[in-house]
Amino acid sequence: FEVSFDSREGGQATVQISNMSGQIVFESTSKITIGANVLRVHPDVPAGVYILRIKMADKMIYQKIIKN
Repeated sequence: FEVSFDSREGGQATVQISNMSGQIVFESTSKITIGANVLRVHPDVPAGVYILRIKMADKMIYQKIIKN
């Protein structure tokens, strides 16, 4: 899937996906630019509910995701 977001700073973003028990099941780091960014994320996880976290220098984004 793809994650779209805006950033005020360039640099790196760390994408983590955790299961509902808090275990990190996927993690990757990508370079980002100022402005609009799109990250392609391909976790190899079973169907279920997960928490997506994106850490950047100027903010942190959390989002609940559901994989069917």
